[in-house]
Amino acid sequence: MKSTGLLLREFFEVSASAAAGEPIHKVRIYSAHDNNVYAFAAISKAIPRQGIPPYAALFALELRRVVETGRYVVMPIYVKSPGEQVQYLEIQGCGGPLCDLKNFYAITSPYLLGVDEWKERCNYDENATFDSQIYD
Repeated sequence: MKSTGLLLREFFEVSASAAAGEPIHKVRIYSAHDNNVYAFAAISKAIPRQGIPPYAALFALELRRVVETGRYVVMPIYVKSPGEQVQYLEIQGCGGPLCDLKNFYAITSPYLLGVDEWKERCNYDENATFDSQIYD
């Protein structure tokens, strides 16, 4: 789950920009392996836990604005397989399917990771080389 804190940080930054009325891309899509999808759902505190997702599963955090109040909320969604029903999950500690953005920040902020910390924890080496001979 080391690198997933980077993705969560990006969600924080983009959602804060959206809530401030700044122009943003409305959709961000990432492709990942099952363990990365699971890790992102886990640090997002989405419940009930779905376990290791099958191939082509989808986990997303949706940022929504409540029209009546103008407040921003986070809603986690999960689709086990293409064509299946969307499952609306909850954020543990929020008490419902819509989690106030500030509450979401408070609940999940311990898992944030900066680029420098990620590089240190994951032993990132900018000079690393890849031997492609085994694939030729």
